[in-house]
Amino acid sequence: MKGGDGRAEQGDQEQQLFQRMERFKKKNRLVVAIVLTTKAPGLSVGRKNA
Repeated sequence: MKGGDGRAEQGDQEQQLFQRMERFKKKNRLVVAIVLTTKAPGLSVGRKNA
């Protein structure tokens, strides 16, 4: 029984982690969009140097 409970808990944790990642990605897209609109020239130069 303990094993079954453990698996269920792990699944919940994975789902929470996935949801957190999705939220993080959405936030990141917003940040990236803002950065691109405000500092586009600097970013393109940085990419060329790297």
